[in-house]
Amino acid sequence: MRVAQVGSSGRPQVVRLVVRVLVLAVVSGVLLGGTAGQALAYTAADRRVQTTYARETVGMTSTQFLSRKADFQKAGCRIDGYSNNGFAYPGCRKPSPYDAFDWSDDGCSGREVAGVFGRVVSNAYRDVFNGPCQLHDFGYRNFGAGLQLGRDETTRAWIDDRFRTEMNRVCDTRYSGAQRVGCRVNATTVWTVVRNASSWKGPADTAPAPLDEPSATPPAAAPSRPVFPVMNTSEQPPDGVWFRNSARVADTDRLTGHGIYGGDRVRLDCHVWGEAVGPHGNRLWYRASNVTRPTVGSRPNDGFVNAHYVDDRTTANQVAGGVPAC
Repeated sequence: MRVAQVGSSGRPQVVRLVVRVLVLAVVSGVLLGGTAGQALAYTAADRRVQTTYARETVGMTSTQFLSRKADFQKAGCRIDGYSNNGFAYPGCRKPSPYDAFDWSDDGCSGREVAGVFGRVVSNAYRDVFNGPCQLHDFGYRNFGAGLQLGRDETTRAWIDDRFRTEMNRVCDTRYSGAQRVGCRVNATTVWTVVRNASSWKGPADTAPAPLDEPSATPPAAAPSRPVFPVMNTSEQPPDGVWFRNSARVADTDRLTGHGIYGGDRVRLDCHVWGEAVGPHGNRLWYRASNVTRPTVGSRPNDGFVNAHYVDDRTTANQVAGGVPAC
């Protein structure tokens, strides 16, 4: 994230928020190594999944965010100097559609900001605010640019407010007394400059890639098993519960996206009994399929989930009607 230098008038003299422009190699009908007629990367359903995951990511504390970012970087999902507007990152080993996020950043870059409190963004504070700055970069580079998951002023204000909240949280965690007050003054000044330094009222420099709309198919037959919404997925933030390979809590592959998020619906294929989960000791597990997000990459999005996370309209340890034993 770049912060503009501000003169005595308080107005930015130079406004530079880094938004790298995607370069698509289109030579003789070739698009990123494929033909111009090849299927595009993502569907509208994929984009909704990406938006949900990105909002969850920006909503994390900066400490949680850096942990998630490190996980994606280990999977080869960050390429500095390379950006795109809706295609998977080359070499990213995360499953689709989680392989297109821009994890690059420039930290708390930019020159010091001069204002009524003096030169308030010192090199020391750049280090202090590094985590919040990286979180802010992720928000701008995936909602306002790149995938453009929400390029509007309401979303930008939310990302900027998350930035200020995380800077203040860092101040409160690291300092006390006058040092904490000084740190918060710096945080407010940086937030003010960022708020005034950009606008998402107009289009981005590069238009988002069109989505791949699947060809029309006959309507799917009604499921033979009951379908219910999920619940309790945010009991241990961030939101989401992994599918298990059996009716044991520890038996999971921990694959990003392989499971359920708030708002998903699942089809209950059969039931088993296993480890107890939740305050009521629910030992009922369902073999379930996520009908909202039926696939994760190339694999089915299904597995075992404890009934504590399924709004099956029953009490604990009571099997929903129409669900046979596995």
